[in-house]
Amino acid sequence: MSTTQKTLTVKLYGNLGGDPELHCTRPKVYTRPVYDAVIDDAVEREFQTPGRELRTLSLAVNAKDAEGQPLPTRWIRCVDWNGLTATYRKGDRVCLTGFFKDRRFQKDGETKQVRELVVTGASLQKIKVREQAA
Repeated sequence: MSTTQKTLTVKLYGNLGGDPELHCTRPKVYTRPVYDAVIDDAVEREFQTPGRELRTLSLAVNAKDAEGQPLPTRWIRCVDWNGLTATYRKGDRVCLTGFFKDRRFQKDGETKQVRELVVTGASLQKIKVREQAA
């Protein structure tokens, strides 16, 4: 029996609030029992998962209400595991596609919860004009 989890995909248009920040996860070493045919028994083997790069960024999304009045800017925290936003910079207008995921962590003994957009697709809509290096 297999189970599938459906996620709601969203597409957001907005401006980047800052340059995407590059972070790296630590490699993990773990052991688990595996069958060894030579000795015909289960043995503990050590496995290692490599560290991964990810980029975090914030997206400013603006909207208007039914009367055309601007609503307050919403800031969306985004995580890019695939390096799609590597060339993007602060102020660029982008379209990000992905799904929301809640993440929990402990800080100062308190459990905190953060909702992030996991980026599965990205396209650059408009580049902010920057000063040219002389």
